[in-house]
Amino acid sequence: LAAAAEAQPDNPFILFRDETYSYADTEILSTQFAHGLSKWGVTRGSRVAAILDNSPQYVLTLFAVAKLGALNVPINTAARGQLLAYFLADCESTHVIVQEDYLDVLLECWEGHFKVPTLVLRTSGNAVNGGAHAALPSWQDLMADGHSRRECSPGNSPKAWDPWLILYTSGTTGPSKGSVCPNAQSLTIGRTQCMRMNIGPSDRMYTFLPLFHGNALNYSTITALWGRACIALETRFSASRFWSDVHRYKATQFNAMMIVTSVLEKLPVTPEERDNPVRIAVMVPPPANRRELETRWGLSIISQYAMSEAH
Repeated sequence: LAAAAEAQPDNPFILFRDETYSYADTEILSTQFAHGLSKWGVTRGSRVAAILDNSPQYVLTLFAVAKLGALNVPINTAARGQLLAYFLADCESTHVIVQEDYLDVLLECWEGHFKVPTLVLRTSGNAVNGGAHAALPSWQDLMADGHSRRECSPGNSPKAWDPWLILYTSGTTGPSKGSVCPNAQSLTIGRTQCMRMNIGPSDRMYTFLPLFHGNALNYSTITALWGRACIALETRFSASRFWSDVHRYKATQFNAMMIVTSVLEKLPVTPEERDNPVRIAVMVPPPANRRELETRWGLSIISQYAMSEAH
């Protein structure tokens, strides 16, 4: 990130609706948040669980935690009760960053009290009146704490095989297991995907998949970083908005999984769909009528098989 920010500081890296963060913005704001996290007690080896929807703040958090040599633990926002408690205990979380929408869910799984230091990302702009929530520090508080040192490196020098991520797998018959992922794994994924799709600075990679999943995190965000491209985020898939979002972000690439391909195929053909800017899409599993869809959408379709533990 630092190298890319120095090489192309003004190029956009994160797009989210009406917000744009350049590479320079991302570098300096993630450093600022890293210093705030450090004051909050996050250090090398800490395990920071994140219960967040897709947003620029999520991406900044991922980089900030990594800059301290701590581990990111993205948590499925649909997790409730015992499953959520299991995730947080199994990863031995030392800190939790939670979007205010999920505060009550977190409190319920922890039986009414916060078991580790907890930080709130407030999204509504409404004041918090009393209760346990009001005493919690906010994401914005830590940004303020780190402001004076935003141009100073946090000082950690991560190695290729240092872990930076614990990803909880999907598709298992029992409780998901946490896969401990080193820096080299995510960067290798980014490098490989850029080579496969010829991703470069002119590309805009669109994802509506959640950042708690390895696809959006490694196969879109880190891939965009490796290619010095741009990541365009949405919080969830919308069939009615898909092609308009593609045009809005001028997306040149997207990933689709499972039923999404079928949903897109069943949509009526529109001028927006026919005249889209996408040149390549990754679809898992590969559609049986791939050639037909490539012709219909005017793009190339590739596929792949991947696991949280591998690339």
